[in-house]
Amino acid sequence: MMTRWPAIAVAMLALSGCATTWSRAATSDTEFNLDDRVCQHTNSQVVFLSSGLVREYVAVTGYKRCMTEEGYTAGGFWQGHSGWRDE
Repeated sequence: MMTRWPAIAVAMLALSGCATTWSRAATSDTEFNLDDRVCQHTNSQVVFLSSGLVREYVAVTGYKRCMTEEGYTAGGFWQGHSGWRDE
């Protein structure tokens, strides 16, 4: 059972910290920030890493799907975040 932890840790690190830039015509910074936060919130999970250590993880694929459904396209000047949240 203990031998699985390294594989799980490597997989989680590979999927973490993904930053994507986004664009959408006629969108203000305020609108982007609101959409970004909503997509982060709806795709976040609380993860218990060890006793007393809790972090929040934003699912990368769910976040990207949410932003796309909101009308954003990848590539632009707004930077969105998914993966581990440091806040």
